[in-house]
Amino acid sequence: MLAPPSASDLLSSIDTTKIRARQFSRATGREEVSKDTTLWTETPAERQQRLAEELSGKRKRATADVGPSDDRLSSKRARRDMEIREQVKKHNVRSASLLLDSFDLDLILTIRSGP
Repeated sequence: MLAPPSASDLLSSIDTTKIRARQFSRATGREEVSKDTTLWTETPAERQQRLAEELSGKRKRATADVGPSDDRLSSKRARRDMEIREQVKKHNVRSASLLLDSFDLDLILTIRSGP
């Protein structure tokens, strides 16, 4: 029967020169720093104050930035989506026809008719 290794054997097998500190990454991108996260972290009182300031015109309306609002980019994206839909449609039609062509209709008919 095998005996488990002793604590001294386990510690002696670890190479301490290869151990390095394990920490969370401290690097942050400038984009991450510039994003406004107050809409996600505001309290109900802060929300009421923000809405009142938006109505009075003291503050611009806060919106969650979900992506570029450039019309050129959205039209490019819509055109690309349409092309992808067409390619998928052509692929589905082609694969369905290849699947049907691969079946031997005579064999299917003989199996259906039975012995």
